[in-house]
Amino acid sequence: MSPDLKIGASKKAVGPVLKIGLIGAPNSGKLTFLSALTTAFLSRGAPNGWVVNPERDALAFDESAKEILALRTFPSRTEVENSGKLWLRFFFSWERRGEPSRTFTVEILNRAGQAFSRRSPDSSAVAKELAGCDGYLLLIDPLRERWRGDNSDFFSHLPARIMSNDMPLSEFRKRALAVCVTKYDDAQVFPPSLSGNYGTQQATAPHFPTVESADAKSYFEWACAHFADHTARPGNDSAERLHHQIERMFDPDLTAYFVTSSVGFRRSQKGFEIKEFVNVQGSRILSSVTPINVLEPIIKLAELSGRLS
Repeated sequence: MSPDLKIGASKKAVGPVLKIGLIGAPNSGKLTFLSALTTAFLSRGAPNGWVVNPERDALAFDESAKEILALRTFPSRTEVENSGKLWLRFFFSWERRGEPSRTFTVEILNRAGQAFSRRSPDSSAVAKELAGCDGYLLLIDPLRERWRGDNSDFFSHLPARIMSNDMPLSEFRKRALAVCVTKYDDAQVFPPSLSGNYGTQQATAPHFPTVESADAKSYFEWACAHFADHTARPGNDSAERLHHQIERMFDPDLTAYFVTSSVGFRRSQKGFEIKEFVNVQGSRILSSVTPINVLEPIIKLAELSGRLS
């Protein structure tokens, strides 16, 4: 790793620019996901060689990342939400001794979850912003689907709204999509995931469980079915609509699926232990932070959008 590439360093944008629309319902984890961007490359299991630095407008998330690392507590969302910055820039670079470097700059749309509601007063502005994106990163909270059953309310109408900006379907389908099912480490998510055979322990220490990329789409389909609760909203088909909209509107060759966590599992002195896997207690983080699939969706979007050679 180059010594001048450190968390919080301000770097001039280098390489092609990738504009991403980060989409998700309220409390779907956008704040912790963005905060984890500048720490994920330091964790075990991160994509080898990648370094991430926030540009000036994204430094609030870098401070949040430091708070997560140093204090092991979740940051207040007030500073970030009140920053007034619509686009946040992160500089990605890949360096490995003896090989050509690879760089690109990510601009991520910084909108609160409520802005993606079909009833949002900002819906027209949001649609225009999303129309200018190269790809979309969709965060799906399985627990919200269980208790609220409305993840689709913040996504299913967006393709039509985006295309209302003089964009034909053929052009829209050139947009890449990363579907991220969040909170894999949660006490209410991991056990049923494991029972559904979605959890493979990594061969190297600390042997954290993960869902292999080849199984991520199947996990998404399973989660849509498992966490949908028709008793909360009788006749609700939110998960089914979400699944159908993705299949119908996006090119499968430009769509990738991930199972994610911005904090990761608890790590004991022995490594991962199934009896004590929960790493979050209230607002406290109990052990080291080891994000799962935080950098990977963005790197994949860069690849699918032609920003990586």
